[in-house]
Amino acid sequence: MPNSKNYSMREKILDGLLKRREGVSMQDIIRVVNHQLSQRGVLEVRTKDTILNDMTEISNKYHVNIEQIQDGFDRRIIRYRYEKPDFSIYAKPFTAEDEQKIQGFLNFLSQFEGMPQMDWVRDFCSHFDVFLTSNDAPVVEFEESDSILGRAFFTGLFHAIIDKKPISLTYQAFGKKARTHLLYPYFLKQFKQRWYLIAKNSHHLDSISAYALDRMITFHQSLFDPYVPIDVDVHEYFNDVVGIARMDGEPQTIRFHVDKHELPYLQTRPIHHSQKIVGRDKTGVFMTIHVIPNTELLMELMSYGDGIIVKTKGKLRSDIMRKLGSARKKYGSSA
Repeated sequence: MPNSKNYSMREKILDGLLKRREGVSMQDIIRVVNHQLSQRGVLEVRTKDTILNDMTEISNKYHVNIEQIQDGFDRRIIRYRYEKPDFSIYAKPFTAEDEQKIQGFLNFLSQFEGMPQMDWVRDFCSHFDVFLTSNDAPVVEFEESDSILGRAFFTGLFHAIIDKKPISLTYQAFGKKARTHLLYPYFLKQFKQRWYLIAKNSHHLDSISAYALDRMITFHQSLFDPYVPIDVDVHEYFNDVVGIARMDGEPQTIRFHVDKHELPYLQTRPIHHSQKIVGRDKTGVFMTIHVIPNTELLMELMSYGDGIIVKTKGKLRSDIMRKLGSARKKYGSSA
């Protein structure tokens, strides 16, 4: 079995090497594989056993022989290549079953209204002469409309992430002047019906920032600036927060009381994946979550009104009490 981590990436690199009719030595294979992995910000291969296991997997998976030949100048050197001169794992024609599955998948995607930039589906169908079943109306709809600002940037940002290209982004945050930033894009994330680009700013490489697509004015790929790969797992980076803003500090346990009328909703839509019930009383339950407090968490808790009462003393509880006190005064003074 191959080392599954980054195997698909190594498989593509190996395929390009094994197509060479002169063959490639193990030393050159490891050198090229590691160079291309490092360019993608991926850990390098440490032993030739990983490469040998990868080649065995390719041979078994695609039913192709990988032969060993002697070097023409130094017979002690073994070179590896596909036995079939014209073979490539990416040159296999679609079978009738493959085409049926692709058509079914594309027909399925075409039913989603509100997905960002779905024009590529029809372009793909046209290019490969795949028939797209027409329907009177979509059968699935997201909580977005075609008029949402920033949707036009989705596809371009997606390709910049895939191609690992820096971008020059002109961005205008709420209440501020537009500014241009050199960014290294890593991830597109949705929260509360808004899409965000997760990236590093060239002037703040020690932190990761989120840029709302609906506040973007324009962007283009920066062809001459080197790309700075991400040094953390994006999914793990947001694992300890609600939303897209990760503040400084360590995760802490937040304890709160949930009114019994709100409990069914909280059980089906937890505030955070760490949420659990730790106690009960006559009016409801006590829950905890383990997170780094941020504005999104504060707003989420306040959205339940008196249905959720934060019990853990600290800044989060104080901020909620202050906002509720301010709201009470404003309501009391209004006509």
